[in-house]
Amino acid sequence: MKNFFPKRFVRLAALALLVTTSCQAPPQDPYRPIARLRGMIAMGPEGRFGWDCAVGDELRPAVGCSRTEQLLHDVRPFPEGATSTPARANVPQALIGKPLIVQTKLVARRATSWVTRQTIFYPAAPAHLDLAIPLDGVTPDKVGELRVLVEAHAVYPKKQSWVTREIDVPADAIFTTGIALEDRELGTTEASTSIRIRAVGEKLDKLLYEGELRPDDAAGWKNLRLDLSAFAGRKVRFAFDTEWQTPGIAFPLFGAPQVLARTKRGKARNVILVSLDTLRGDHLEKFHKKIPLMPELAAFAAEGTLFERAFSAYPSTSASHMTLFTSTYPVVHQVTFANQLAPRWLSTLTEVFAAGGYETGAVTENAMLAAHSGFARGFDTYLENKGLGKWESAGEAEATFGAGIDWIDAHRDEVFFLFLHTYEVHSPYTPPADVALPQLPNGAPVAEVKARRYQGEVRHTDRLLAELFRKIKELGLAEETIVVVTSDHGEAFGEHGHVGHSWMVYDEFVHVPLIFWGPGAIPAGQRITAQTSLIDVAPTLFDLTDLPQPAIMTGQSLGALLRGETTSPPDDFIYLEAPKGKKPKAGRVFAARSEKYKFIGREFVSEPLEIYDLESDPGEKKNLVSTADAALLAKANEVLARYRDLDTETKARDAQGHIKPEARTKTLDSATQKKLKALGYVD
Repeated sequence: MKNFFPKRFVRLAALALLVTTSCQAPPQDPYRPIARLRGMIAMGPEGRFGWDCAVGDELRPAVGCSRTEQLLHDVRPFPEGATSTPARANVPQALIGKPLIVQTKLVARRATSWVTRQTIFYPAAPAHLDLAIPLDGVTPDKVGELRVLVEAHAVYPKKQSWVTREIDVPADAIFTTGIALEDRELGTTEASTSIRIRAVGEKLDKLLYEGELRPDDAAGWKNLRLDLSAFAGRKVRFAFDTEWQTPGIAFPLFGAPQVLARTKRGKARNVILVSLDTLRGDHLEKFHKKIPLMPELAAFAAEGTLFERAFSAYPSTSASHMTLFTSTYPVVHQVTFANQLAPRWLSTLTEVFAAGGYETGAVTENAMLAAHSGFARGFDTYLENKGLGKWESAGEAEATFGAGIDWIDAHRDEVFFLFLHTYEVHSPYTPPADVALPQLPNGAPVAEVKARRYQGEVRHTDRLLAELFRKIKELGLAEETIVVVTSDHGEAFGEHGHVGHSWMVYDEFVHVPLIFWGPGAIPAGQRITAQTSLIDVAPTLFDLTDLPQPAIMTGQSLGALLRGETTSPPDDFIYLEAPKGKKPKAGRVFAARSEKYKFIGREFVSEPLEIYDLESDPGEKKNLVSTADAALLAKANEVLARYRDLDTETKARDAQGHIKPEARTKTLDSATQKKLKALGYVD
């Protein structure tokens, strides 16, 4: 049998060593985080470091993160024939004379991310930096622009200490954190660092942990789990102390430090949300001749409830997942690509679970779910697999599910929310030979050739899901866990003259599977034909776990449908959106779908309208706009106007300063850029 845990992803396996490995049912009273200490720092250099730090591919909210200061962001004509470009940057008054790391970065081609050109360490920073940034290997695009970025990172003193606010420690409490040295180019030698964690208070100064972090240690977070039973009933602060032990500098980290305690479970079931990127809704029960494409997922669905007509709100990854996470439509969250940022006034489902006492983790294959876009908000651990994978495929399902199983194993004594996302089904379609379907002969239509390869990827993903489902049951977690399996969008194979996704709102682009599973909580063998939207998934999970739904979220719970209290969908119409093309000025496609009609309009109301009767024309082949009566035309325009009103309200909110337009985007790092190229999103 193939090894399910590739070596490069075994860093999470260390977590499993911290808990019992026998397959026993979890305790009746699980652990919950009662204090996330990263947000409780009372003393220490709070204003001098950021909130989240990555070690390897795994991001955690951490004490000790370095903070980035942008000193210069300049756009200038590309200096043809020059070997370098000058840059003058002013150093903030508070950093003058102090140790400083300065990085220079360039972008000359619009499809290329920032590339670091220099990393310079200043033992004592001057008031002004006069730099010459080398241009070797940098070529301009047809626009002929050069973007120049100069960033600075303040360096800590040799000795540092952070102390939290006071906490009442209950019985059976434990302290957890990860320790590591931050991944950062330093421009000088990296120092070994001693670290200590102490419990302090009135007449109390007790050492909980003492160790050393060395530059040559294995990469990844080292996880600690410390017993606090000796402090039960006492008021305690936690102190984090660091000191360099060798010449050089370093940024030691304490990742996601928490106090956990046993609490009554109540309705707080674990939640595992699985997103199979690009999986069409009609492939769950599809056959190739007599070969079922997804027998494992179909069997799993039969143990729970299948929503037969579930739809994404947008036919591409970033926008659809942000709708899933925020329960708002794309015209509200406005994250339609990986370099855009979700506004802070939106809540995410992960933040709600975290506030409700859930341990939160994610394993994703990055690119379109970049952490900085807002997807990492609320997560205690956010693992972004940026590798390009086996079989020259952009998918990493084997590694993703393997890391997810490790995470579940490590946190099975807790109440948790886990998000798993894989591109395995996404193009390029390169399935392993043993599940690939027979190739079509030369000259076969391109759409049919690609569909055959796609279905091989679907088969491969299905067998990997089987291991995940088996492990959940083997660990005794089935009775305490709700699993949701879905996708962000579908994939077209020529139905409307297009192969792929992103540009249209016909059903092959947006119909997705939606399965809820949970023995004792979700009815088994139930099939619901009422149309549903991914905007309703987060509210449904809150309903099932007795958590409050933020007012900003506009979706509605599907709980009544699950419980058989109604057969009607939450809304008569759900909304869909897509770009008209790769250029923003081309505008957008807006659509409204009911169980009978689909109305398709454009951002600019003067453009043609499309009307389809889904009951008589499920393939959306016959546009009725030329024969529709005045009442139907009025209905189409009235329903689409509701979505345009949402768009107008969001633009008005932005114009009032709730979020600055220039702050809505962030340039992608080179690893993410490489992944996007493999997925076909950039040239």
